[in-house]
Amino acid sequence: MKRRSFIIKSAVSALSAAGLYSCVSVKRALSRKKGLLTQQNLLTLRALHQHLLPPGESSPGALELGTDFYLSHEISRIPWREKNLLISGLLKLNARALKDFKRPFKDLKSEEKESLLKACQKNPENDLWLELVITYLLEGALAAPAYGGNRNTKAWKWLNHNPGFPLPFPGKRYYEL
Repeated sequence: MKRRSFIIKSAVSALSAAGLYSCVSVKRALSRKKGLLTQQNLLTLRALHQHLLPPGESSPGALELGTDFYLSHEISRIPWREKNLLISGLLKLNARALKDFKRPFKDLKSEEKESLLKACQKNPENDLWLELVITYLLEGALAAPAYGGNRNTKAWKWLNHNPGFPLPFPGKRYYEL
């Protein structure tokens, strides 16, 4: 099964199960000391998301859907263990790219990114990290725009999904109550 097919099927399953999660609205990603993404980690995350869910002829890609924005803000709300795993995984991915290709992950060609991710996938220690990356990628692609994901409802339109309305307004979102 191809990655895009897997992600599409997962997305449809996620929507039908209404397993959409939250996002927090903060202005920017800060330093790792505060448990948030550094600029370098954010650039690596963007490149990773875009590689995992590239735009198709008729489908939006990860960056068009705002998945990087979603996770850069959601990371301030997730459990420390997941947060540290995500950040350390991004650091390891970038370090491996520098070691193997002498360039950061964001500057690699698609084939190089793919070979690097396949190498990561062979190590069982990376299973949970890859699972978290894909989970937050799907959340960012499918979450209600009120929570910071699915920019301009592009994913819902692409999947022909009609969400329940009304969506909450600022100040009425569950994490603000």
